[in-house]
Amino acid sequence: MNPNFHILALRFSSIGDVAMCVPVIDSVLKNNLEVKITFATPKAFHVFFPVHERLNLLDFDKKQEHRGILGLVRFYRQHFNLEFDAVADLHSVLRTQFLRGIFSTLGTPTAYIDKGRAEKKLLTQKDDKELKPLIHTCTRYAQVFEELGCEVPLNFELQNFLGYPNALKDGVGIAPLAKHEEKQFPLEKMKEIVAYLAQKHQVYLLGGKEDEKILNTLVQPKVENLAGKQSFKEDLELMAGLKFVISMDSANMHLASLVGTRVISVWGATHPYLGFLGYGQSMKDVVQLENLSCRPCSVFGNKTCWRGDLACMNELSFFKNNSLI
Repeated sequence: MNPNFHILALRFSSIGDVAMCVPVIDSVLKNNLEVKITFATPKAFHVFFPVHERLNLLDFDKKQEHRGILGLVRFYRQHFNLEFDAVADLHSVLRTQFLRGIFSTLGTPTAYIDKGRAEKKLLTQKDDKELKPLIHTCTRYAQVFEELGCEVPLNFELQNFLGYPNALKDGVGIAPLAKHEEKQFPLEKMKEIVAYLAQKHQVYLLGGKEDEKILNTLVQPKVENLAGKQSFKEDLELMAGLKFVISMDSANMHLASLVGTRVISVWGATHPYLGFLGYGQSMKDVVQLENLSCRPCSVFGNKTCWRGDLACMNELSFFKNNSLI
């Protein structure tokens, strides 16, 4: 590999998927001193990455400036003069495939993620399910850089990539909501968890602005609703100082992982075997119905429960795992 080898890495969404890129970028930079990375992702996600002299962050504005084919061409014209030696497509969707195609046509080496769709289909199919652990998403990202000639060892140990103070672990965070109902612990049951934890800890409810009204129903003494009131940076700084975070299979699990905070993760229609457990998190901290034959029924939790009873969440008793909290 040539000195000052410059890689353009692409990952435009979602929050958790971009956050899982951080351990991989960290490893590439630590183990390949000749490599410089320019990482393109929406500006809001730039705070997920630690400052590094060989890491440059580009804003990809998929909603306005870089929307559609003309926007993608604009993005290329804005940045082609950075003279990339290779392109690492960590997303492999139409937008990144289009950009990757431009660079490839002009002679720039490219590599892209193998999402393992065939294996994931076998793991989530209704009948004859093959329940076995698949490759972690971070490993899939690492394989892209390895194809470009980089060494990318991953230890999957919980660590604070951002360096926010976390010496005095105090309080707990709860992110009880998810984008899809099939990934969300019933709110009435979550109220019991919140009340139990509030007896011993200060509790912070975490979520987006759209979650504020719902989470207000969980507020009680020693419980503060922070949904929509903080930036990503403020959320990360808070999480760094928490004893642990309870999260669904959602973005907050991955944000807490970035700052080395233990996550007790709750899984319904999805499963850690699909490769999305937070980096460095332990299977011992996973709360799920182990022997429910219908799960996982989807990769992202976006398919309606074919049984119609959401047994994966409704039959889950968190207090059977109360030793975790």
